Amino acid sequence: MIVVLVGFLGLAMDAGYLAGVKSRMQTAADTAAMAGAMGTSRGEAAPDAARSVARLNGFTHAKNTVQVSVNTPPQYGDFRGDAEAVEVMISQNVPTSFFRIFHMPTAEVKARAVARRRNQRAELGE
Repeated sequence: MIVVLVGFLGLAMDAGYLAGVKSRMQTAADTAAMAGAMGTSRGEAAPDAARSVARLNGFTHAKNTVQVSVNTPPQYGDFRGDAEAVEVMISQNVPTSFFRIFHMPTAEVKARAVARRRNQRAELGE
């Protein structure tokens, strides 16, 4: 019985850790998309503004398996093809602890956000 309880505890710990990473990543994607949308209104390149904000939130492109993709216009969703919208997708292979028993040394965590310029402001979409 102890083995089963320890197993569930391990699963809960990994799942909770991954959920925490996902939450931080989604916040980074949201703010990066808004920065990209606002950057274009100031004449900045959307990828530069978005990646800069993602880095400030702890997700540096091409470091520790982090990938930050910035698309203007977005490639997916309701704003696909909208030149005033910026899509940011962040992904990272996160190391696991207990899931290694099931031959899962890492788990890929992804977040996506879209922001659109509206006058001199940016608003999150999808």
